[in-house]
Amino acid sequence: KKEYLLNDIALSSLNIPYGDRSADQVLDIYTPIHAQKPYPTLIYIHGGGLMRGDKTRHINPLLQGLRYGYALACINYRLAGEAPFPAMIHDVSSAIRFLKVHSEEYGLDSEKFIVWGETHGSYLACLIGIYGKSGEYNDPDCNYPADASVSGVVDYWAMKRIVHKDIYDMRFIFLISISMIVV
Repeated sequence: KKEYLLNDIALSSLNIPYGDRSADQVLDIYTPIHAQKPYPTLIYIHGGGLMRGDKTRHINPLLQGLRYGYALACINYRLAGEAPFPAMIHDVSSAIRFLKVHSEEYGLDSEKFIVWGETHGSYLACLIGIYGKSGEYNDPDCNYPADASVSGVVDYWAMKRIVHKDIYDMRFIFLISISMIVV
């Protein structure tokens, strides 16, 4: 694993593969250097209409969370031009399961994962918030022995019509529609 010092606040491990179907199944992890492990973790899911985008898109504001002891994981996923839905949510689920399995290695607190998505990344974050524990959108070929449940969802400009019969059973999920969060 390659680590880089970033602005004296983080160590980063870049382009870590969590899947083997595509070169896009990679993630980056940024960890604070002046905080105690394990770190609560923001997991960023980029937007782009499921057609474009990258894990480095708009992460600068999220990197500020490292100053307050949060780690940041940024996920790339297969886009619609490469693989049809539900490949994207399968990839996000697999990335979160990978992070849980490797949480000790990277100093992450797997009980304090919060997904943060923008636009269509918010749509994927909300799906993980609702279905992550059930495994309904797990990739059937991913064998990481963990679920994709998260303790929080930050919805930054998502589509708002999510209806499911179990929506009121989400004990540990909070959905926030915001334009900025202060960590």
